[in-house]
Order: sequence, then structure tokens, then C-alpha cells
Amino acid sequence: MVGRSVYQPPEIEGRVLVKHDTAVNLMQVYTMVPFRDEVEYNAGIRKLMNRICVMYPTLRAPKIPVLPEKFLYSMVAQYGGGREGQISLGLHKETVEVRGFDKSAAPFLILGDAGKGKTNLLKVILEQLAGKHTVYLFDSSSRELFYHKTAPKVTYLETKEEGEEFIDEFEELVAVRKSLFHKALEENPRISPKIFYASLDEVYLVIDDTDEFAEKYAFPAKKMAECLRFAIDTGCGIIVAVHTTKPKGFDEVSKFFKAANDGILVGNPGATSIFPNVAARQLPALGEGLLYRNGGYEKLLLPKFEE
Repeated sequence: MVGRSVYQPPEIEGRVLVKHDTAVNLMQVYTMVPFRDEVEYNAGIRKLMNRICVMYPTLRAPKIPVLPEKFLYSMVAQYGGGREGQISLGLHKETVEVRGFDKSAAPFLILGDAGKGKTNLLKVILEQLAGKHTVYLFDSSSRELFYHKTAPKVTYLETKEEGEEFIDEFEELVAVRKSLFHKALEENPRISPKIFYASLDEVYLVIDDTDEFAEKYAFPAKKMAECLRFAIDTGCGIIVAVHTTKPKGFDEVSKFFKAANDGILVGNPGATSIFPNVAARQLPALGEGLLYRNGGYEKLLLPKFEE
């Protein structure tokens, strides 16, 4: 709408000047009902809405999507857009639809500096996995995920000795999954590995702080990296939190994570250079995340997990 202008619109109610580029045009604004004041207008709108509902009793106009002022994990189910089997992360800030990732997006990285919500997002993810699927949970020294230790189907690991036991147990699990696939391949030579492994029990490796993980299990780094690669080969999901301001090593485990193609940025990317650079003005604020997939970013509103 034009403020000051050399053009004067006619003294007719609803006439306005609209500027587009260098052109100024005259427009007539129409209302849905006739009225003399605000009270009469609101009453007329209500009557019009009732008439439309009577005419089309089984149809409803789509609601205008509005982001909530306070977004909790318990509210995610109220929104549409999520796919079956998808791990939900938050709401797309434009469409207000649920966005997330599939277990095939492995490893899936949660990147950010301290205090930006990496562990909160891990809690949101674990709430969707714990008790339903097999989860190997590597907690950090903060032990913020400790309450999942007794959850069904969750193996909680925090010591070097438990890491050694994990390698042996996981190698057996991978061998069983590979054996089942080869058996299915004999019966159907055209079967897709991705489709077959998706039919098996879902298995996830969840790691809070890759730097602590790489340091704690440095002694068998090559073997641990092999386990992680076998996990991907046999359809297992890998979800990790990466502290972007900590120095990154060059061991086999660190290099494995640096090669990731999927993840979400919840803070400053630092010097990780894992995903494409983001302009400072586009960096996510606290409670937001940039979901990276298919070579591009989507800005999400992230839920707050309340225990």
C-alpha cells in the first residue's frame, strides 16, 4: 500500500493505491459482508460461516498454519506431515508440518556448540525409540540420558569395558542379520538389501558426544569404525551428537562421522565443515534447527523435551 503519493485515490470506500516495482495501481478492497461497524461485521461473518457449513457439512477449509509460542514434545502428534517410520525432529517453520529423518539416513548427526539443544534433541529421539526397538546407548560423562538405562530393549554403555562387550555382541548381531539376508537372497535373487533389512527388527546406535566416544574407545578405533560401517550395511540407524567447538581427531571413528551426509545443525557449526557453510544471519536460534538433507537446509522449530 502506498503512503504518500502524488496520486490521489477517489473518495470511495475501499479504494487504495498499490505499488509494485515502479508502477502504482488503483485497487478496490471488498469485504465478505456489508457492515456499518465492527460489531455488525463480526456478526455478519459468523452468519456467513454458518451458511457455508450448512451448504458443505462434510468439508472444512484447511486451517492457517501457525507455529506455537511454546512447543513441547508432547505436542508433536497434533501436527501433520510426518511419515510412517520417520523419526520426528520438529516443525517446518514455513509449512508448520512435522519433519524428521529415516533410519537409512545413517549416520545422522546433531551438530552444535554447548548449550544449544543437542542432548534435548537426543531425548526427543530416544522417546520415540526406547522400548520399541533395539537401542545401544552410549551416554556422555554428563549422563543426561541415564534415565533410559532401565528401558526395555536399551543397552546402556558408559565404560570402556562395556564398549569392548558391545563390539563382540554387535558383531554377532550383524552376522545374524547378514545370514538372514543371504538366506532370503537364495529364495529371491532380486530382493533389495534396503527393503529386506527394513523388514527386520530396527536397531539403533545412539551416541551423545562423538569426541568422548572416540576418546573413550580409542584403543580399538579401527574395530569400532568397522562396527559402525557394518551397522549401516545391515540397515541399522546411527544417531550422534557432535560438539562443534571441540577439536576433531583423525582416527578412524572421527573420520567415519565426518563423512556423514545427513543431520541437523542446532548451533554454530564451528570449523567442522561437515555440511555446507551457513551465513551468520541464517544460523538457527535457540530452539531452532537447520535440517540438512538432499543437499539443502530446512529450518525447523524444535520441541522441548520435558521429563
